[in-house]
Amino acid sequence: MAEHERHELRVSIDLVSEAATLAEISSAIGMEPTIGISHEIGQPHFAGKCWPQTIWRLGSGRPMPASVTEHIDALIGAFRFEGLRDRSRLPADLRAVLNIGVIQPYFCHTLVIPSDRLRKFVELGINLSIAVYAPFEEGEGCGSAGQSGPPASDGPVDDQPAAGR
Repeated sequence: MAEHERHELRVSIDLVSEAATLAEISSAIGMEPTIGISHEIGQPHFAGKCWPQTIWRLGSGRPMPASVTEHIDALIGAFRFEGLRDRSRLPADLRAVLNIGVIQPYFCHTLVIPSDRLRKFVELGINLSIAVYAPFEEGEGCGSAGQSGPPASDGPVDDQPAAGR
């Protein structure tokens, strides 16, 4: 892949609640989140603000240049999906998301996720979120003044640039 076509992915399963803590979510599903990319409600973050919700996040653990399929396969192997089956154990406001973040040096991108990989997520009502971070000038973009790039905690996509790009 040419350098100008290079992109990176951050893929995670996010469990989001405006009422529960990381410990409560972990207890309910029977596993711990990935440290460093999960956030507790009220915890400070960039720009002097606090997180308005708890974001329990399990990262894929794959290197960012890996394909979206490799990231998703790693999550399927690591996440305890049975923890989401008994809704009575979960916080009432819990939202589950397969979070795919794409960081790329160009504006167009095609994402293909095989349907057999999505099946397990769909069966449990896990939504899909895709965020694309395209080029910007130093000092612009997400976060506080002078911060470049997406926030360190945001996550990731597949590896096919749009035709003709």
